[in-house]
Amino acid sequence: VTGIISNSDERYADGVLPMLQLTDQIDFFVFSKKEGAEKPHPLIFEAALHRARTFYGLEHLEREHVLHIGNSYDADFLGAKNFGFDAVLMDRWEDFDLEIMNAEGVPVAYDFLDVVEYITKRTSSKAIAFS
Repeated sequence: VTGIISNSDERYADGVLPMLQLTDQIDFFVFSKKEGAEKPHPLIFEAALHRARTFYGLEHLEREHVLHIGNSYDADFLGAKNFGFDAVLMDRWEDFDLEIMNAEGVPVAYDFLDVVEYITKRTSSKAIAFS
């Protein structure tokens, strides 16, 4: 199950995602405006977990089986980890100090192939939430 958590509104799904050719791969969207909370607030992660659980009848999906991929250390990585999700920090433009991230145990990906590699190293299946 693949979802998007965004601190923007629904126009993101209508405008940006088609340009990225991702709309066919996304199962659900969670928008901060609709949920009344922005990342890193736990309410927006709770909404994503609820949607992932109900999408294919995954009522027993646990937080630690969800992988959140995001490009903000505070909002995405820490927000997801504090909620109990697994998380990967996406660093497409190499903005983060890799030495510091490694020292803090932050998995860093530079593209989605790195994320696939991260997932294959894990032993349990994951639901994936992008942001």
